[in-house]
Amino acid sequence: MANTAFNPSDKSASVALTGSNLIATSSATLQWGRAVDRQVAGKFYWEVTATTFAITSSGIGIASTAANLALGFSSTVAPWTCAILRSGLIYVDSVYTNVTLGTIANGTVVCIAVDLTNRRIWFRLGAAGNWNNNAANNPATGVGGISHSIGAGIPAQYPRLAGQHADYTEAQLVAFRGGARKNSVPMSGVAATMNDREIKAVADYIAGLH
Repeated sequence: MANTAFNPSDKSASVALTGSNLIATSSATLQWGRAVDRQVAGKFYWEVTATTFAITSSGIGIASTAANLALGFSSTVAPWTCAILRSGLIYVDSVYTNVTLGTIANGTVVCIAVDLTNRRIWFRLGAAGNWNNNAANNPATGVGGISHSIGAGIPAQYPRLAGQHADYTEAQLVAFRGGARKNSVPMSGVAATMNDREIKAVADYIAGLH
């Protein structure tokens, strides 16, 4: 993966980008931004410096294109995300993983390693920190990664989407966007922001999950 930066076209209004789009500054709560580069397979590593990390529920991580980041990583209505919050708690699909690294102080470098093919993710605070708070864990060997099977669903809240037929998913997203399907306000809000190309891309991506 080539070096990437924040995407000026994929962020909330109160996020300002500076430093060749490498620095994101928010002037309000429930704001977000995504990177330009998008990946669905392979192994990747990157670092984020939390220069000023003021809100406990603020998070750094990964998300599918269908995730409504304005809802927050730990919200029960914000699936398809995986992140570490300022509190140090790690969430996947808005569910706490029982892994915590402790509160992230301002200026901390958050290190992230992800294996998208095998759906595992590791976080550590600084180069000397332990991956996922365990000295035995190592993304280089695949040990101790947290499963980030985004699309696997949350029992009693969300159905499993992984492997769903692309045509069906595409039709449902179009229905949410157009108002024909109204049973989920969060999904209607997400779909309303998506164009036909993005809807097809998400549907194809979900179909490829297993």
